[in-house]
Amino acid sequence: MYTENPEITPEDRARLERSFGLDQPVTVQYVKWLGRVLQGDLGYSLIERRPVLTIVTERLGNTLYLVGLSLIISLVISSIAGVVSAYRQYSLLDHVTTFLALVGYSLPIFWSGLVSIVIFAVWLRWFPAGGMYTLGQDPTFLDRLQHTVLPVSILSLFFTGYYSRFIRGSVLEVKNQDYIRVARSKGVKELQIFIRHAAKNAAIPVVTLIALNLPTMFAGALFTETIFTWPGMGRLFWQAATRRDYPILMALITITAALVILSNLLADILYGVLNPQIREEMSSTK
Repeated sequence: MYTENPEITPEDRARLERSFGLDQPVTVQYVKWLGRVLQGDLGYSLIERRPVLTIVTERLGNTLYLVGLSLIISLVISSIAGVVSAYRQYSLLDHVTTFLALVGYSLPIFWSGLVSIVIFAVWLRWFPAGGMYTLGQDPTFLDRLQHTVLPVSILSLFFTGYYSRFIRGSVLEVKNQDYIRVARSKGVKELQIFIRHAAKNAAIPVVTLIALNLPTMFAGALFTETIFTWPGMGRLFWQAATRRDYPILMALITITAALVILSNLLADILYGVLNPQIREEMSSTK
């Protein structure tokens, strides 16, 4: 940033490098930075002149609200669509569901978001074009709901198309297993077979997909939050990148890396919950 100023003197450059610790070896800089991070100190924003942890905390709740709500909606819809499509394989409903899932997954978020703004905010004026609430007014539940509909719908559309395809494939693989055929031969109803036997085993690869894609959801939120001016971590990352606010960028990348590790750990834990055999194998290897 300061190196692009043509009027800066070599003395000022050296003073700034000393103040930021840039005159020290890279290894020393990294060790000091890691020590501060482990103590909860993510540095100060070069633009806002505030602690990075405070800025991230202010935005984190908004992203969790947006991504969490979108994830719940997409899982409910994709689970119903995937299971029904698998049990009605090659039917008209299966073809329609598969086509809609492909369309929802193929549409880029930035494109579908802009189109939704043009149609529902500009032409029809049903919903606001962006933000979390109307500026200059006390936020109410209805106002927050109106601002939430478009970004949540766009993000849910993408993940619904993505998950429904995998849920359909997972259910198709499980429902033709031998133990499912045995249950059918005993006269057990199809709904009971699915709930008691098929659902947990079919959920294992889906759990893997969801857990490993949790960090990717924040990338999706980056486009969604930027388009709809949603004050979350995705938009914060974009603003920090355009303004070259490196402490914020480093903090967000560190949080994303930690989220990847936690997602893998969560997937391993859920494996054991869904399949006791996997839990026994994991315990026997210790």
